[in-house]
Amino acid sequence: MNRSERISISTKGFTSFMKGKTVHACVMRLSVHSAVNALMNKFYKKIYVSVGGAGI
Repeated sequence: MNRSERISISTKGFTSFMKGKTVHACVMRLSVHSAVNALMNKFYKKIYVSVGGAGI
């Protein structure tokens, strides 16, 4: 295996690694976002129920 072959293989590995990282980051961001949304929904429902219960 000569030098250029080795470089191309390492570059391929690096790009696939970076792609994996980006996909992972996107998935993490999405899951965090959905978790935050769920929490906010619960919170707002609680506020809404308590306000509604107060007759406002």
